[in-house]
Formats: sequence, C-alpha cells, structure tokens
Amino acid sequence: REPAAREAAPEVEVADLPPPSLPAPEHLCAIGDVHGDIDALRAALRLCEAIDGEGHWSGGERWVVQVGDLLDRGDDEDEILALLDQLG
Repeated sequence: REPAAREAAPEVEVADLPPPSLPAPEHLCAIGDVHGDIDALRAALRLCEAIDGEGHWSGGERWVVQVGDLLDRGDDEDEILALLDQLG
C-alpha cells in the first residue's frame, strides 16, 4: 500500500518584523542550565571571559545571556544570586 498523499500546506502571509531595538553585541555568551551550581556558573563565566579569577566583571561590553534553569536542585542558590547581583 502506498501512503496517502498529503495536501500542500496553505501559504501564510507573515508580517515584517520590526527592526531590533538594540544593536547586536560584539561579544555574546549564552549560558544554560547551571541548576544552582555556583562552580559551574563561575566556570562558564570565566570561559566566556566575563569574569576574572577573582570573580569580578572583566567582560567589558560583552553580553551574557542565561537560558534554562539557573536555580534548581543545587545548594548554591544564595551565592548565585549574590554573584549576579554583584556583577549587575
């Protein structure tokens, strides 16, 4: 038996998107799912050159985007919030 033929999807008109409200950053670092682990967060921030060995911001105009679970499961949630507050 041959599979049933599929109908072509109807064409959909899509509106033009507005221009971005901010220019694209020169350097962007995306971090995801550290799950409450301060050591993992610090390692990721150092890897993308956003913080130095002392934990101070060294990223200049770099943007850091956190996606996924920042706080979840781990025991370091207060430390993570304090670090992000200090960097912000």
